Amino acid sequence: MAGDTGQYWDPLVMQQELSPQEKLLRDRFVAQYLIDHDAYLAAIRVGYVQNIASQYAAFLINDPYVQREIARLKQTVPPTPVEVKAQRKQNQYKLERLLWELAYVGTPASRVAAASKLCNIYDMDGTTKIKSEVTHKGGVMLVPGIAKLEDWEKQAAQQQDKLIEGSAEDRTGKPVH
Repeated sequence: MAGDTGQYWDPLVMQQELSPQEKLLRDRFVAQYLIDHDAYLAAIRVGYVQNIASQYAAFLINDPYVQREIARLKQTVPPTPVEVKAQRKQNQYKLERLLWELAYVGTPASRVAAASKLCNIYDMDGTTKIKSEVTHKGGVMLVPGIAKLEDWEKQAAQQQDKLIEGSAEDRTGKPVH
């Protein structure tokens, strides 16, 4: 058609038929890519050497067949626990890189916040002291470690009486000075 700008060209319709080897390679790449969503690592895991893995990763991730398969599998197959763990680790790595970047080039407030979070991640916060006060004395009965049943029952009864007395004291009003 004369004057056609290619505006309606659909790469999915115009795609060449893949050979069985090409399809197998793409399927393996998709499976590896869905583990951690890293095209470069997926290319390495399917057998490309590091020198050329980034080139093939860029080519394969933009391939229409690969794009369709990724979209289809994301909709139909829930992630495995290994995939979830790998994704969580990848997300943690990305967040940590972002924190490092913010710690050096962000606004003063974001630099302080990022440095604080990084200190927390690397356990550099120091010890945190927590002050706690016990306001209720009763409620727990200790089990005596006595071998004879009669001695155990006697000790348990005494402890129970103490708990009851303590509970009665807690329920009565105490003068406030």
